[in-house]
Amino acid sequence: SMRQNAGVNWGVWEYDISRRTLTQIPCTVASGTTPPGDDVDPAYLPDGRIVFVSNRQEKSRQLMAQQGLTPFAYLDEYERERTTTLHVMNGDGSNCRQISVNQSHDRNPTVLQSGEIMYSRWDHVGERNQFSIFFTNPDGTNLFVFYGAHSPGNSYLHPREMPNGQVLSTLMPLSGTNEGGALMQIDVRNFSEDCEPGPGVASGCRGQSQPTAQSINFGMGISQYGRFSTPYPLWDGT
Repeated sequence: SMRQNAGVNWGVWEYDISRRTLTQIPCTVASGTTPPGDDVDPAYLPDGRIVFVSNRQEKSRQLMAQQGLTPFAYLDEYERERTTTLHVMNGDGSNCRQISVNQSHDRNPTVLQSGEIMYSRWDHVGERNQFSIFFTNPDGTNLFVFYGAHSPGNSYLHPREMPNGQVLSTLMPLSGTNEGGALMQIDVRNFSEDCEPGPGVASGCRGQSQPTAQSINFGMGISQYGRFSTPYPLWDGT
């Protein structure tokens, strides 16, 4: 994602390493137009399409128009900024469409080995106000919580799959640490939550653990050994 100056929106760009060329991929909806909005966090799907998050809310606006309402971009529940949701488009930007709807932000999508999309979802239900890890199919079906709704910590951001099928994420407060927190390695294959093992797994709370040499504070207050953000596992055996 890139924007060329402060006066334009964030967009999805593709860099060709061999040709050293940089090309913008505009989100083009069914009408052939590109509605205004910011596009960030892109990732390739197995079939060459691109999943990303955008605050243009293409589907939500379409539904408003069908209901005779003047389309608008809705804000998060604190009315601070336009909500970002998951969108999918072809590799050239065509057939751009919204595949998730949330009163708060969906963000940090990445593609699992299964072809499903894993992402962080701001889930504000009753007293629960946090980012949990969700997954969905590329067409928006089968959306469900993956991990973190009832585990120690508040916000699981930047989740990425590791070669062994586990997930590496950052865990932090909802605010107050500039999106820094602890690295957390999560055994999603055997645990739905930290203390909720799957069938055939011995009982106990070991669904998540910190892989760093020192334990990092993932709550508020001072963190003696610093904080981490945006981990990216390498798939080269290291």
